Amino acid sequence: TCNDFISWMNDVESGFKTFVPNVNKMEATQRKYENFLTELAAGKGRLDEIDRLVGNFIESGHSKDREIQAEQQMVHERWDIMLALKEQKGKELIGTADVQSFLQKCQDTTALLQD
Repeated sequence: TCNDFISWMNDVESGFKTFVPNVNKMEATQRKYENFLTELAAGKGRLDEIDRLVGNFIESGHSKDREIQAEQQMVHERWDIMLALKEQKGKELIGTADVQSFLQKCQDTTALLQD
């Protein structure tokens, strides 16, 4: 379960690192970001399941409890990276939307001045 989840996080992270908000394609950019948020929400459920399983192993006195907890810690560190990426890309998206709004206002003002 952990290996599958880590693989999934690697795939999502790789795909989203290439995400660059585009002022000329704001709708597509917004959809891509929303899809990323949906994937993260689904991933949170998987993370919760991993935590539940780890708890069960620890409660049962599993002989490799330290290794299991270390793996859990590593998974959570990777998850934190995903959350930081979400915040970073969200800020980039907001900045791009602000630029788009500014450019639209400039175009409107230019059109008024030409009239």
